[in-house]
Amino acid sequence: MKTRGLIIAAAALAILAAALYWSNRREAAKEAAGGTTDAPRIINFKEADVNRINIERNQTEKISLVKLDSGDWQVAETPVLPGDSGTISSLITSVSALNSERIVQDKPADLTPYGLGKPPVEAEIGTKDGKSAKLLLGDNTPTGTSTFAMVEGDSRLFTISSTVKTNLDKAPADFADKKIFAFGYDFPQKVEMRIDKKSYAITFDGDAWKLDGTKMDSTSMQSVIARIRDLEGKSFAATGFGTPAIEFTVTATDGKRVEHAELSKSGKDYIARHDGRPAMYVVDSGLITDLEKYIGEMKVYTPPPAETSTPSTPGSAPAPSTPATPPAPAK
Repeated sequence: MKTRGLIIAAAALAILAAALYWSNRREAAKEAAGGTTDAPRIINFKEADVNRINIERNQTEKISLVKLDSGDWQVAETPVLPGDSGTISSLITSVSALNSERIVQDKPADLTPYGLGKPPVEAEIGTKDGKSAKLLLGDNTPTGTSTFAMVEGDSRLFTISSTVKTNLDKAPADFADKKIFAFGYDFPQKVEMRIDKKSYAITFDGDAWKLDGTKMDSTSMQSVIARIRDLEGKSFAATGFGTPAIEFTVTATDGKRVEHAELSKSGKDYIARHDGRPAMYVVDSGLITDLEKYIGEMKVYTPPPAETSTPSTPGSAPAPSTPATPPAPAK
């Protein structure tokens, strides 16, 4: 009798163990997939695998973001624009592993009330191994914090964070890097610059700045470099470049990357042309005026004054003190 009870108990324990195993396995799979039963993950790619996002706005405007073999992104418009890595990285983070907020309906009969009859924003996310998912975005919910959404091939209607729609619903130029030069906050090794007929050669080696071979004040030179770093387009142009009035050749810190750009006057603004980039930049003339101001304030290096304290002579004896007057002898 005891033996039979032990067998039954062992069998029950084995069943419980198996149930616990499969329950844990299901939970692990659910966690890997992301989301919950009521708010499932609707797109699930690794960020590093995403190499293409095709966006369509208002059923007419199409924008393609493409990752190059170099790892850089470009906006494949006409002309092609250099992609802004920060903007596009933020976008990929928001759509590559996308959780819904809730399931609105499993199979809605009419999508028009949700703005999905003709979705104002569609985005196809593609990966390097050929996988893809197409996200359809409709109207925002009355609170404005969520957006009605579907994934092509899935009949369910979801809500997702409205920031996803905000990140996708942009003009091509909003995804582009508007900076003319890519040296960022590293100091370039060399800048060769011509403004009208005057030329300058700025070099940086260690902590020393030089202008045409003359050692210069570091603060005034860094102010000039900062203005070159800040040169950017307020918009892009396909044509309009005229006779170059300004020219830059910038050599990066490592000495390997060299950037060359020219600017021509165009009305109140400048048109900038960067070698290797099909699109040209429309540059506000105020940026050039600011650069010229700081160029005019460049200063030659002045060494700090030497200390003026007089050291004592080594080995010298202190001056003798005046002896006290001896007392008068007693009478």
